[in-house]
Amino acid sequence: MIPQAHLKVLYKIYDKPSKTDVKWTITGSLGFALQGVPIEPHDIDIQTNKEGACKIEELFSEFVIEPVKFKESDKI
Repeated sequence: MIPQAHLKVLYKIYDKPSKTDVKWTITGSLGFALQGVPIEPHDIDIQTNKEGACKIEELFSEFVIEPVKFKESDKI
């Protein structure tokens, strides 16, 4: 079951980027839950490219806590 708070935020997230040419998708546990997998998500993971990350940061600038930056790790 997807918590109502997550759905409210998801609608807000969807609204702005969908009006642009940003390529993005919901991944992680919420992505699975949206496809019917019986899992309770605890966050919202968004996957995009470099340009998309910068544009999404711009679209949601009032909510930015930490600026977008490149990060490399063994996992991603």
